[in-house]
Parts: sequence; C-alpha cells; structure tokens
Amino acid sequence: MDKEELIDLTSKIDKYSCPHIINFHCHTNFSDGSMCPEDLLDQAFRNKLQFLSITDHHSILAHKYISDKGLLKKYPKNSFTLIPGIEINCLLKGCLVHVLGLGIDINSESLSPYILGESPIGNDLQINSVTRAIEIAGGLSFLAHPARYRIPFDILIP
Repeated sequence: MDKEELIDLTSKIDKYSCPHIINFHCHTNFSDGSMCPEDLLDQAFRNKLQFLSITDHHSILAHKYISDKGLLKKYPKNSFTLIPGIEINCLLKGCLVHVLGLGIDINSESLSPYILGESPIGNDLQINSVTRAIEIAGGLSFLAHPARYRIPFDILIP
C-alpha cells in the first residue's frame, strides 16, 4: 500500500472501522504484546480484518520476522493487508506522547534511532525528529491514544 492509498484509507475510517475492519495499533511479543506474529496474523485472518498494522514499540523486528519466515504466504491473496508500522515515544509540547508511523519502509536508515527497543534520547526524542524520520521512511505519522495525555488532544494537535 502506497502513501496515497493509506491517506485515502484513513479518510474513510469511521466508528465501525476499528477494530473490526481496520486495526492500525497492534503489538506483538517483540515489544509489549502478548501474541507472537503468527498468532496475531492468524487472529486477523480469522476475524476477517481487512487492514492490520503491527506497531511495536521502537521495533520493526516483527515485520522482519514475518518477511523472513514468509508468514503472509499462508493466507489467501487479498485476505488482508499488513501495513508496516512502528510506535515511537516523543515529546510534543513538553508532553511525552506516542506516535504511530504507518506505511513505513522498515529498511529506511531514517528509522535507525527508533528501532533500538527503547525510547530515543536527546534531539531524536523531539516530535519534529520523529515525524521527519517517519516521513523519510515513506510513512504517515499519527498520535496514538489521543485522549490519554495530560494535555487535551485538541491542544496537542490544534
């Protein structure tokens, strides 16, 4: 799925989309999830999910594992689309937030500070650095859990 298709898909999301048709925020046991990639993919297939993004915290290892093992070959063509993703901690207006990077090229060098399994530090922790790295990697940035922070989301993202 290219960037324009992802933009189009996100523009069509409504209250019925998530989590039954689209789930852009899943974790595996490569970060803080409880399921291995195989089980998560099986669950997505069984539940007839159309779009899935694995967004492990500071890791793209699940995506590499899926690719290396050829796990998607197990499913009928067009059964669901796996969108490469990541979840990254960063500072936005002095508040520690999580940003999802969706549709990324997992091999992009721009992601190197963010795939070390832990929160970035210094300038790499700043929102502009994170969103720029995601953009260079061909992805789109989204604020994760917008209602969870001490600053209301309409102030975080005016």
